[in-house]
Amino acid sequence: MKRFNILVLNYKRLHSFLNNFDKISGFDRLRDKITILSCSPSTEERQQVKAFSEKYHLQATYLTRRNFGIDQCARVEYFSGKIEDFREVLHTEYIFQFQEHYLDTEAAYSRWGPELNCRIKGDVVPGNVIFALHSLHDILRSNEIAAAFCDRNNPCWFQRNGVTHIAPNGGNYVLNTRQLEDKNIQTELARMYRRCDNTYQWALYAEFKWGELFFNEGNTYYDIKRDKVYSKFPKEEFYVSPDPVNKLYGYYEGNVLDRILLRSNVAVKTLVRRIMKGSVANFHV
Repeated sequence: MKRFNILVLNYKRLHSFLNNFDKISGFDRLRDKITILSCSPSTEERQQVKAFSEKYHLQATYLTRRNFGIDQCARVEYFSGKIEDFREVLHTEYIFQFQEHYLDTEAAYSRWGPELNCRIKGDVVPGNVIFALHSLHDILRSNEIAAAFCDRNNPCWFQRNGVTHIAPNGGNYVLNTRQLEDKNIQTELARMYRRCDNTYQWALYAEFKWGELFFNEGNTYYDIKRDKVYSKFPKEEFYVSPDPVNKLYGYYEGNVLDRILLRSNVAVKTLVRRIMKGSVANFHV
């Protein structure tokens, strides 16, 4: 069994990962592997992967999928064996998976606009972090870590059915692959896949769903940035998101009425934003 599978979820920004690979140290060609899952396949990307492999004297696997459900659906498909044989997915101890721009703190798309002072987005790696795979592996194994995270603004804290969870920003985290062997997890992944409607709203729901599936109080988790092991999630140490978590769950896991109400709320909010921008002067009811 291999040690780490570095899974990169790409859409037209592959260079952001390839040019920042030096933020990962201790990569072992015999014990680790790199899987690039792209929904923007092209000859140019394949050439980039080939040049990268030659530069670092390693083999990177280049897999493709349709552009559907943003990066969150890519996770669902990969974790459930729809992209790569499930036995191969389980053939590494840990999957270190992230969006292609996660390591890139300099790209324009890794920053907000001037209205937010061009600050770096929360789904980008914290500053000055180097992922030392040798020491990271030792920590994960010695502490029986179920999953690890490295969040710039700390994961989102939330509760569902009386249970406390955290959801890493962007869905970027390290997962102990043993979690994927759980039949209940696979059942939930199948449900997520069926509910995917290719919207940002579903992707936001999925981001919280990872917290429910993989980050539950009682197991042990490792915060790479703070070098801290958690089995409980103190609210004050995490980010409390203003996102309507219960409404998102109600829409994708509730009844038809919940869906109608959430759609209405989203439509009203969108209309108000447009009115404020003066973009619906000719709107007729």
